Amino acid sequence: MSDFNVCHQEAMYDEDMPAVFQYFTKEALCEEETGGALDPKDPNRPRFTLQELRDVLHERNELKAKVFLLQEELAYYKRY
Repeated sequence: MSDFNVCHQEAMYDEDMPAVFQYFTKEALCEEETGGALDPKDPNRPRFTLQELRDVLHERNELKAKVFLLQEELAYYKRY
């Protein structure tokens, strides 16, 4: 089995995240494991580093929390 396939089977990611993030997270993990030995001409290579994906997901989670709080506040004011 190639290193590429092993990476994809062992890659850990948040199953709640959108599919595009799952794909690029797997690719970024594989790149870290292989030392960045991916073909730069491969059209399916990762476009973001693992840290960039983590930052985006962290920001997404913060924004989701803010939306939840604002929805609760809006519901409170709608009652009165």
